[in-house]
Amino acid sequence: MLDSNDREQAVAAWIYSLPCHVTFPPSLRANFEKSGPAPAVSDDVRSCIRIHCCGKSHRAAMEVRQSLPGFPRETAWHSVYTTNISKKGCGFFHSELLYPGERFSLILLKGIQQAIEVAWCRRIDLNCFAVGSRFLASSPAPVTGE
Repeated sequence: MLDSNDREQAVAAWIYSLPCHVTFPPSLRANFEKSGPAPAVSDDVRSCIRIHCCGKSHRAAMEVRQSLPGFPRETAWHSVYTTNISKKGCGFFHSELLYPGERFSLILLKGIQQAIEVAWCRRIDLNCFAVGSRFLASSPAPVTGE
């Protein structure tokens, strides 16, 4: 049986092995490495504090699948770059356009799996989209790898 550290290392290795086609523009690469609490903004309507978790080492696995009628997607796992996380949601970079209302599974480096719903998606560059998602009501569960 794997202990939690071995399991986290196995999950991380799997996440880094997944395809990731995000191409960062030079302007974004310069300020990409951030961590710690995100500063509050006066017109921010968020109810939870966000924590920056940006950088080449901050990744997650996302299972893309069809979740909106009439918009076909092939089911596949991708590696995405996380940007921030809170109790209610997660921001990340993905190489494809996602639509508000689409639902996917996200597995964080610690092995926590969470169902998400896309809240917004903004194109940054050709293969770089900033995505905001909210966690769905299902409770997070650790990935056991079994």
